[in-house]
Order: sequence, then C-alpha cells, then structure tokens
Amino acid sequence: MEDDMTKERLNCFDAIIAPEPKATKAKAKTVKDCRFLKEEDERLICFNKFTETKAKTPAKKKAAPKAAPKAAPAQ
Repeated sequence: MEDDMTKERLNCFDAIIAPEPKATKAKAKTVKDCRFLKEEDERLICFNKFTETKAKTPAKKKAAPKAAPKAAPAQ
C-alpha cells in the first residue's frame, strides 16, 4: 500500500477510476465522483474521505432473535 497523500497513491486511485476533470465544485456523493475534481490534492483528499469512512465505520451487528417467552409450568 502506498503512503497517504502521495502522488503514488493518487496514481493508484487514478488507475482504478480515471480522472475526468470538470469545472464543478459539487460535493462527491460516491467515490467515482472524485474523478471530476481537477486538482490532484483535492482528488486525493476526496478519495481518502471514502477510504477512511469505510475503515472507521464499525460493522453493524444483526440483532439477536428474541427468545420466545417461557411458558409457566402447568399445575
């Protein structure tokens, strides 16, 4: 893995999602939206936001099924 905030790391991201700079300043909703940023530093920061979010978000635990109430012993 390449060091964070380096040209080499950006090259890895760009190899996966090729840059397509546009003159827009809309906030990226998905990682693929980062390709539209023109400046390399902005693009790298954008990619990193998505990778950091995934790493910090704890996995959701499924709720354990509720046990059926125990019946009172018959008398």
